[in-house]
Amino acid sequence: MPATFVVGSGGKLNPPVITIPTFLAVQLTVASGDARSHRIIVRTPKPYALSVPARGRASIRIGGLRAGQYDIEVDGSTGGALAIGGEPGP
Repeated sequence: MPATFVVGSGGKLNPPVITIPTFLAVQLTVASGDARSHRIIVRTPKPYALSVPARGRASIRIGGLRAGQYDIEVDGSTGGALAIGGEPGP
């Protein structure tokens, strides 16, 4: 299931939350919308890290997750989240 975020000003993600049904793999993509590089951490039980280049994007596949909300940190601050356990969409 695809989930694409764009980093905006102040390290906030757009959309701020994407919802995914439980136990489906997520193809997470993060793009730099502010022309800066960013360090992304997805706070799942096993955290995932991405390095997004300036004006670029990075992707990672995350195995199916249990229901819950998983914060996504952008450069050390919470910028958005994955909400697992609902109808897909922003």
